[in-house]
Amino acid sequence: MRVPSLPTGLSNAKGRYLMSFFSAIAISFALASCHSSSTNPPSSGGSGIGPDGGTVTSADGKVTLVIPAGALSSNQTIAISTKTDSNTCPQASGPEYDLTPNGLTFSKPVMLTLNYDSTLPGSTAEIIGVASQEDTGGWYGWTGGTVDTVHQTVTVPITHFSSASAYVPYAITPSQDVVFTGESLAFEVNATGAPAVDAAGNPVELNPFAPLIATWQVSGGGTIDNPGPTSIVNYTAPAEMPSPNVVTLAAKVPGLGSQTFLILAFIHVVSKNWKMSVTDSMIWSCPSIITYTYVSGGYLDFEISPSGDHEITGYSWFADPTGLYNESLCPQLAPLVASHKLTLGSDTKLNGITGNYDPASNRFHFSLDETYRNLPGWDVTFTTGETSHQDLADGNEYTWPSPFSTPMQTQSYLDDHSSGAYFEHTTFTLTAQP
Repeated sequence: MRVPSLPTGLSNAKGRYLMSFFSAIAISFALASCHSSSTNPPSSGGSGIGPDGGTVTSADGKVTLVIPAGALSSNQTIAISTKTDSNTCPQASGPEYDLTPNGLTFSKPVMLTLNYDSTLPGSTAEIIGVASQEDTGGWYGWTGGTVDTVHQTVTVPITHFSSASAYVPYAITPSQDVVFTGESLAFEVNATGAPAVDAAGNPVELNPFAPLIATWQVSGGGTIDNPGPTSIVNYTAPAEMPSPNVVTLAAKVPGLGSQTFLILAFIHVVSKNWKMSVTDSMIWSCPSIITYTYVSGGYLDFEISPSGDHEITGYSWFADPTGLYNESLCPQLAPLVASHKLTLGSDTKLNGITGNYDPASNRFHFSLDETYRNLPGWDVTFTTGETSHQDLADGNEYTWPSPFSTPMQTQSYLDDHSSGAYFEHTTFTLTAQP
């Protein structure tokens, strides 16, 4: 059957409409084909990222690669994985990551962003660096980047793939240490590489712990022998512990152009020798038959080891001569008593101290081995022939956590055992010794 033809004008309009419709569809398919490789990449890799570029993020969300358009000439499967063995990058901060395909090169720089560890002993986040490991085994630092200290990220341009890690370019060694009062310790500032914020240039191999010239200052107590410029200073602690006892040592190091950075070390100034004194005061008053006051005491010396876990070593207990002893009958009972006798028990004493000093928390962690004093006993004979008697109570030996934690020049703790007519105060005093 013959289909009637449309009028010429209408036919031309319909033709133009169909051509526009199919042209739009063709363009849409073409655009979808070009951009599908870089849209919504997987969290740990990108499948088929090509000349139009794309973004890849590691599975833990701590590494991101932004590949610009034109950096690749063909599609590549990009992946980021965390290495499970130890990080071999000198002065590493955080884990080491593999960027694959290993050895892949780019026509334009690719932006690599890593999260760095917030703990940077002896350094500062402003000078964090990024390095990659080459086939030779050496690590090379990238520059020309930026640091975001709010989000704790560092970004650098790279031109090829290999293992990558954040690292600490400049640091004071040691970053923290214990120095006994009156003693000295040397500190050194080292350069392992260049900060990421340095001017862009070819990657330079890291050279761990090379001396770096800096100017120095100390705050909180003690002195340094040379403010610099020098890479090494000797710090001498004061004769007595400052309060607080943590001293800050700062090194001013050069940055890009006229810029400078301060990196810090922390010194815990403590006394090596200590004395733990104990004073035990007892009062037993009426309505007991006998009222008495008895004060005794003594002390135990101990010292902190200068190395290792800074363990505490205690020495022998020294008992002080009896400071005070008085006894009497209750006034209302005195006329009824023919005789009385009070027999004293043993004194409170410390048998030993065990534990250590922890510079990381600036705390003592130690226990006291104490023998608690025996109560006195007495015999009283009344004129009526009645007798009252109380035997000596056995003293108990026990170990308990020390009440002292923070190192101070002197501090005391009162242990109250009072009850009714019985009053007892045991005072422990910890004093730093020269």
